[in-house]
This record gives sequence, structure tokens and C-alpha cells, in this order.
Amino acid sequence: MFQFSFKRFLLLHLFIIIGVYYGNAKEIPTKSTLQVYDYAGILQPNEVEYLQKTLKDWQDSTSIEMAVVIDKSLEDEDIFEYSLKIAQSWGIGDKSTNNGILLYISAEDKKIFMHIGPGLQGVIPDALGKRIIENILKPAFREQKYGEGIASAILTLQQLAAGTYQGGKSEGVDGAYGFFFLLFILIFVIAVFFLYRSASRSHTYSRSGDYHSPGGMWIFPGGGFGSGSGSGYDNDSGGFDFGGGDFDGGGAGGDW
Repeated sequence: MFQFSFKRFLLLHLFIIIGVYYGNAKEIPTKSTLQVYDYAGILQPNEVEYLQKTLKDWQDSTSIEMAVVIDKSLEDEDIFEYSLKIAQSWGIGDKSTNNGILLYISAEDKKIFMHIGPGLQGVIPDALGKRIIENILKPAFREQKYGEGIASAILTLQQLAAGTYQGGKSEGVDGAYGFFFLLFILIFVIAVFFLYRSASRSHTYSRSGDYHSPGGMWIFPGGGFGSGSGSGYDNDSGGFDFGGGDFDGGGAGGDW
């Protein structure tokens, strides 16, 4: 009798612990018609508009679907597991080719993870995803140039996929393409370095701490990064929806 009651006692407490754990788990955000979600508010309106249009145009022309989720905090969740849940539950990418990409950023935790769908891992393997994070995203984020970093990362991903991913077919990265990609990355990094160096001589900061660049950088039209002007962009416009793609955990992460 005592043994039976003790088992019931343990099971009761086990159910309570499980209930508390799942009750406190961070919820998966609800997707809408967007591909860029800035829950942390670190992007300017013109940056959100530019990134959203860039990703929508990329999807329309290639079927490759990418989402950018900027979260305020992970709330003690594991970044890999939590961002994978978002990628899978939203179904980013085409269902038949699994050609989706999720770039997840936790602003307060300063963590990044980029999930690559199985259909793109031949042209964007984990090693190249890691290089994009290390060489493009992290340096830009350390200077709080979030919009620039994300736009540059998207451009690099587009360059990777352009000549090797057609109609959902992944042909892999041969030696010649890998060489030209590395050459492209080297030229790109050097160009960005000199752009930042020349622009930094005229950058100013307002009393509120906002960053201003006269005339704005070339990536974002319509003003500098400190410009708070609204873009008129409707967050629920466009009628976009993800295609039901799946993920297997491929990708790369890091912190800045």
C-alpha cells in the first residue's frame, strides 16, 4: 500500500513539473503575411520595407523563401531548438523542395542562428552559413548596423544560390564555383571595409544616441539608418504565405 501511494505521489509531481515547464515555455510567434519580423524594434521603417521587398522579389523569381525574425529575448530558451520550432511550424520554403531559410536574431541575448532547408544545403552548406554569420552579420551587429548586416547577408545568400539552384534542383558546389564564391566574399568584405571606414569619418550621433549617416548608405534608399521617417509600409499587405517547407536542423549560429 505504501509503495503504491509513493508511486502515485511521484507521478503526480512529475505531471506537475511537466505542466509547469510547458506552461512557461516561450510561445512561437504567429506568422502573418510578412517575411521580416522585428519584434525588438531595432530596424528603421525604411530598412524593414527594403528587406521585405527584397525577400518577396527573391521568392517570386526563384521560389526560395526566407524569413528574418528579430526577437527581443530568448527567455532562457535554447536558440537552436526555439528557432527550429519557428522554421518548422511556419513551413518556410516550398513543400516539394524544402528550399527555405530562417535567420533568427535575439537582440538582448546577442545570438544568431540561420536555418537552411535541406533543398538548399548543397549550395549553402553549414560552413558557408557560418562564414556569413562570422564575416558579415557579427561585425555589422557589433556596430549596431543591423539593417546593413542583414541586407549584406541576404545579398550573399542570393549570390550563392543564383547560379546553382534552379527550379528546386540542388546541384551542389563544384570546385570552380567554390573558388569564385570565396573570391566574391573577399572582394565584398574589402569593399564593405573601405565603405565603413570612409563613412565613419562623417557619422554623427544625436543627443538621444541615435546613429545618423548623412545621405545614408547605398543599401537602403531614402535616408540614413538614424532616419525615423515612416515608409508607409503596411505590415499586412502583400498576401504572402509560406509554402509548407520543412527543416532538418541544418544551419549555423553564433553570438556577437
